[in-house]
Amino acid sequence: MDIIEQKKTEQALIKSEEHFRILIENVPEPVFIQTQEKFAYLNCAAVKLFQADSQDQLVGHPVLERIHPKYHAIVSERMRMNNKERQAVAPLIEEKYIRMDGSAIEVEVSEFLIEFKELNGSLVFPRVITNRKRGDRGRLAAIVDSSDDAIIAKDLEGTIMSWNAGAERMFGYGAEEMIGRPITVLVPPNRLDEEKQILQSLRRGERVDHLETVRLRKDGLQVDVSVTSSPIKDAYGKVVGVSKIIRDVTDYKLVNEALRKSEIRYRRLFEAAKDGILILDAETGMVLDVNKYLIDMLGYTHEQFTGKAIWELGFLKDVIANQKNFIELQVNKYIRYENLALETVDGQHVDVEFVSNIYKEEEDKKVIQCNIRNITDRKMLDDKLKKSLKEKSLLLQELNHRVNNNLQLMLNLISLQRKNITDEKTVALFNETQSRIKSIALVHEKLYLTKGFSDINFSDYLKDLACSIFNSFTPPGCELIMKVEAENIQLETERSVACGLIINEILSNVFKYAFPGNKKGEIYVSFHRVGSGDIELVVKDNGVGIPERLDLRAVNSLGMKLIFNLVEKQLGGTITIDRSSGTLFKIIFKESLNEPS
Repeated sequence: MDIIEQKKTEQALIKSEEHFRILIENVPEPVFIQTQEKFAYLNCAAVKLFQADSQDQLVGHPVLERIHPKYHAIVSERMRMNNKERQAVAPLIEEKYIRMDGSAIEVEVSEFLIEFKELNGSLVFPRVITNRKRGDRGRLAAIVDSSDDAIIAKDLEGTIMSWNAGAERMFGYGAEEMIGRPITVLVPPNRLDEEKQILQSLRRGERVDHLETVRLRKDGLQVDVSVTSSPIKDAYGKVVGVSKIIRDVTDYKLVNEALRKSEIRYRRLFEAAKDGILILDAETGMVLDVNKYLIDMLGYTHEQFTGKAIWELGFLKDVIANQKNFIELQVNKYIRYENLALETVDGQHVDVEFVSNIYKEEEDKKVIQCNIRNITDRKMLDDKLKKSLKEKSLLLQELNHRVNNNLQLMLNLISLQRKNITDEKTVALFNETQSRIKSIALVHEKLYLTKGFSDINFSDYLKDLACSIFNSFTPPGCELIMKVEAENIQLETERSVACGLIINEILSNVFKYAFPGNKKGEIYVSFHRVGSGDIELVVKDNGVGIPERLDLRAVNSLGMKLIFNLVEKQLGGTITIDRSSGTLFKIIFKESLNEPS
């Protein structure tokens, strides 16, 4: 009975296999069966696909003989996994077959695991990739290969199945080096558990987004990366592989680190600043931040500042703390108060300098920075200096006034004494002395009237001095014309006195000796800047002139000795005398005392 049943079973199996063979044989698409990694059966379409004469040319031969070498690793790994796990459906992959004539053909392969003649095997359905599909896939492949990101596919065991050009650039390995190898080649030893956890999540169908970590390059260097891992599912929704997109974030991390350090430096400067600083929202006027110095200066807490509009802060009610002034600041982008009075929390008075300006903090966000400097001590010092300066000013004015009065007293005494003298030579000496004192007194008078301390406008002084000498020395009935041209130059008191005495001596000599017998004549005086930092004083007349044979340096004349001494020793200048047409005195000296002559 058992033998009869066994025969019936064998006959049924043979009949079933025959039906299965007939079914496959009549399928128009290529189908073949592989067992033990060898061809076991091919239908007519499959024989034609490989351009064989019959299936006998292929059956019993290793499948890898007909697989392009580039795909050996991925096909071998697929066979290994099929033998190990015996999943009903294997993942869809692309391969390239080598036909009997040596030509290659690209195919898309799906597999179903079966038993054939009591051996584990698989039913393979290769589908030729058409030009259209190849074009679509080519475009997709081009996109993947042109990506700067590493795009890697791996199976659930972590074996690398594909490797794009971005991965080659990032890690230094070629595709032929990595396909078929475990992904852990790229993982530092201290992060292997991290990769295990990623695989566990992916097996559950979970996606792992933007994991920031490090991976290893071929040269052993580590690279900072962001990894996004996604599960690959088959047509039935089963997870059959993993897609990884790995982005090099080295530059991003360097920028972030630079920003972090910049923020630390900013915060240190912000908190260590010796000015009070308020940061406001430029649109709303809300206080965003305040530094410690301002908190200490005014005595308010951080919470009393932040979260309020600036016009809600009572101590700033007279500054930009009203909406009208705030709008003005928004328009002008800058506002400054030189001297502003604020009150501390306990009512004390604080003088400050207040400066506000608007700047961009982010692309679409503007803030206002208010710098508030405590100038209370500086203002007290300024007030003391102003008071001291005023006192010195009054003292100097009083000294100038007294000196001028004393000189006037001397002039009056000389005038009184002169009335009792009948000797003409002595009277002339008294007149010369009186003229010299007048030139000095006029300097102090100018200082007192202009409230100056150390210098005077020499143009005004020269015109007044020349007029005084003209009135004092011009004889009655003498028809003389005097012209004075002077540039507005401020000259120190000491040099003004020296120049005044020089002009007094030259002009008094002109009036006494240049026009004998009340002759008509002209006198010209000029005072101007020349050259680089020089002043030129010219006194010229068209009178009888000074004889060429007369050595002015050797004459026994106090006036001439005074002129040469003042020009060369006190002014540090030079004197030139031209006697060709009348007499011309040209004196040149440096405008500033600090410049060498």
